[in-house]
Amino acid sequence: MWHQSETAIAALHLCGSIAALGLLLLSFTSSLTAKTLRHPLVIIPAALAILSLILSPFHELPIRNLLGSTRTGEGAIWWLDITTLSASMIILWRVKFYRKALICIAFGSAILCYAGTFLHNIYGLPYTPYYFNDYLAYLILCLAPLCWSWLKNNFKSSAAFIVFYIGLNALLYFTNNKAMIAFGFTVPLFIYILSLMQTKNIVVAKHLKWLALILLPPCVIFSFYMITILGGIQGFYSFNDSGIFITLASRAYLIHAGIEPLIHHPVDFLIGTGWGTFVEHITRYLPIDWLKLTDFSGAQWDGMRDDHFHTHNMYIETLNATGVIGLALLYIFYISIYRYSKKTNKDQALLLALGLTSWASLWFMFPLHAPYLCFAIASSCKMSYVKMPRLIHQNAKPIIIVVLLIALALQATTSYIAQATAISYRKNEPQKLEITDASSFNQTCKMTYKDFSAGGIQLARMLLNRTRYLETITNEELREKAKIEMSEEDLKPENIRKHLLEINHIFCQAQNYIKNSSASSIQLNIALLMARGEILLGFDALLTEQENKYYLSGWQESLNTWLDIAPTRTDQAIPFLLFNIIHNKEENSKELLTRILDNNAQDPVALWFMGLKTLNDPDKTQEGLSMLKAALNNGIERLMPIDEQLLSDLKSIP
Repeated sequence: MWHQSETAIAALHLCGSIAALGLLLLSFTSSLTAKTLRHPLVIIPAALAILSLILSPFHELPIRNLLGSTRTGEGAIWWLDITTLSASMIILWRVKFYRKALICIAFGSAILCYAGTFLHNIYGLPYTPYYFNDYLAYLILCLAPLCWSWLKNNFKSSAAFIVFYIGLNALLYFTNNKAMIAFGFTVPLFIYILSLMQTKNIVVAKHLKWLALILLPPCVIFSFYMITILGGIQGFYSFNDSGIFITLASRAYLIHAGIEPLIHHPVDFLIGTGWGTFVEHITRYLPIDWLKLTDFSGAQWDGMRDDHFHTHNMYIETLNATGVIGLALLYIFYISIYRYSKKTNKDQALLLALGLTSWASLWFMFPLHAPYLCFAIASSCKMSYVKMPRLIHQNAKPIIIVVLLIALALQATTSYIAQATAISYRKNEPQKLEITDASSFNQTCKMTYKDFSAGGIQLARMLLNRTRYLETITNEELREKAKIEMSEEDLKPENIRKHLLEINHIFCQAQNYIKNSSASSIQLNIALLMARGEILLGFDALLTEQENKYYLSGWQESLNTWLDIAPTRTDQAIPFLLFNIIHNKEENSKELLTRILDNNAQDPVALWFMGLKTLNDPDKTQEGLSMLKAALNNGIERLMPIDEQLLSDLKSIP
């Protein structure tokens, strides 16, 4: 799902906990649980989950690391779900009745997802398995090996391949996933040709298969990296207006953005920064040296338009979240799907492994994808066990019981947190808050939002959405663009103030969240700054004297805190500096401007406002103009709108 997927995440964790409970109960009566938990394709995701859990205390948002990103759920517990579900399905696959049941459920649900997604697109239904058709390709990929196996068992080899090839490409075509369409067109042919080669030269064919599987991820990542070097880091929509160029350019930018925090803090190459934090990095390291912030939302992925964003590359995402050890585990995991497949299913397993590595190099996974991955593993793997040390082997049963009890508790708790947070976010109805305390950190308000110290990311989204909505309905041009109809009664100041009173309540909650929570996100910090600037500059006529003091209180302190977090994001100081000019309080800007220039003498924001301030001194006119010219050369036009006449005058100065 998309924008509705928190419940799906909670359901995945619940299913994972049920699987853990089943494994736990089975361990009392059978050795099958102990054997299956030693399967390499169970151990590797378990290792990723354990690594993520161990690293949690070292991350800024430890609870978010468990939960994963707000809408996709990729996190420590997500890998724990894959572990218990894979183990359960591997066991069930060995029992004929349950094998048939799994097949029926997998194919039946895939058909429903496929149909539901297209019905949503055609008829605009309010609910859909997937918002975009692209993600259906993952389901097709996970079911394809079993279809190919069935065809090979019932038809001649060449006929089976032709039917499979046509069917696979037909289904992928309708998903409109260009990368997977290209995969479906080329990779099955590659595998089939190598299979024909095996009859003459088995060694060469086998080596080529392994080579393709091993080299695919690094080659894709290196290609994207080269795009940023050869074409420059231009972000989304930069190479062309449509088609494959968007895909290539945007992913190159996102991969670069994913590696950026690791470059700034090399120790994070070892421990990562935690799952679900990619938007945090985009927000902190937003490349304002080339990004145009005066464009419409959506022209660039700036990290604040959506709270769920990601690198579109599972390898970089895992490196970012868990460091190089986690990256190595993910890399080995996909390769192991081919390594530990049945001899009779080698070609099918190679198709699956290459498909998963391709997907991981270009996309990400949703909650509904995880069970299909587990199903694909169970349907293609052979029974294989990792030999354990004697001490563990002798105490296997109590160890398994303890481990599964911990897994069960974590999965069940995370399921509750995910769903409780989703309900808190969706059903949150802000109260109308009259400001009674001029200090923004002392104002009391009822906390209607709760996310168990996961960072307040949805709260940041609520605050920005409400503030932007108020700005939209009070601006005729924006109102027409958004197709929002408002009556004269709706636009009366007393009715507009009702929206402002609700923003007061969300703003107060956000302030209190940062004050009282053990961990707050970068997104929540910047949302407060953005909302404060919008309200004081855009709605000052609606504010009471007490409200005006409330929003002014602590503004400069918040900016200083922000610059400690993100020293290059000086664009967030623009509203404060503009406010001081409008209200003839430019002296209040001096300390902040000095700090910014001390950090970067070429900062366009500081140069621009320092230049305007210097122009007030008749003896320093030339110095002021030089600063304004320097700010112009350094890109101030991309960060804030500049008066056309002033711009023309400055450009005419030699």
